[in-house]
Amino acid sequence: HILNLLIVWALTGLWHGAEWRFIVWGLLNGIIILISIELEPLYARFHKNFPELKDSNLYRGFQVIRTFLMMGCLRLFDVYGDVTNTFCQFIGMFTKLMSNPVKVSELMDLGLSLADYIILFVGVILLFVVSMYGRHDDIREYIGCQSYILRYGVFVALLMTVILLGQYGHGFDMQQFIYNKF
Repeated sequence: HILNLLIVWALTGLWHGAEWRFIVWGLLNGIIILISIELEPLYARFHKNFPELKDSNLYRGFQVIRTFLMMGCLRLFDVYGDVTNTFCQFIGMFTKLMSNPVKVSELMDLGLSLADYIILFVGVILLFVVSMYGRHDDIREYIGCQSYILRYGVFVALLMTVILLGQYGHGFDMQQFIYNKF
């Protein structure tokens, strides 16, 4: 099963783009999954010894942040463009941590307006809250059981989010589409 998983994830990386960075990205995803599978007995023993921790908000928060950081690190392959540069930047995150701290003025020079930062902040908080408390086996069934006002309020809010923040609006550039070079 190990070889099958690595082959599938290498092909997933290749499907994202015919470059080494995508293949390495796929393999690293597969390795993370393999490590998780291999550590299942250790997880089971840990949860058996600390059953109250498994359902605690602190542990859920740890899981959300851990997953976000792992996926963010894998996203570096999209940002830096090649495998060598990506690994150098990843190592630099830990070895050059405080050599050049980010200043608030530099954050404001990223080309984002204050409204963009507010939307970003609200979005991150919303994603975190949903990750912490919105865990349902079937979210559609859960929303369907709510009152009409809440149910259609959620539908309208989602539709407005797609319309307002959708990628195909003003300024859409097909050249920026992630799969345009494949």
